[in-house]
Amino acid sequence: ILIHTADEKLVARWATGEVKWQAPLAQGPHAGPPLVLPDGIILTYRKGIVEHRSATDGKPIAALNVEQPLATSATSFVGRLVVTAADGTILVVDKPEAT
Repeated sequence: ILIHTADEKLVARWATGEVKWQAPLAQGPHAGPPLVLPDGIILTYRKGIVEHRSATDGKPIAALNVEQPLATSATSFVGRLVVTAADGTILVVDKPEAT
């Protein structure tokens, strides 16, 4: 279970309620719920950031600035990510990866 707290943290909890990890969020409000993938978590932020985080410890792996405010969370599509900008533009981007 992933929870975005009022004090700007992302908290992962086991089904038992025990905290697995917590990590600070510094990019501002989310554009939608996280997308959980086999190799991590994708977060989208209203200010135009798509962020890839580790599901193991919640630490950021990489981020991509799409340079447009975002309105929705990401969706996985044929190995890429689809997000919607605030003006309705549909963006297809590569998943941010560490370089």
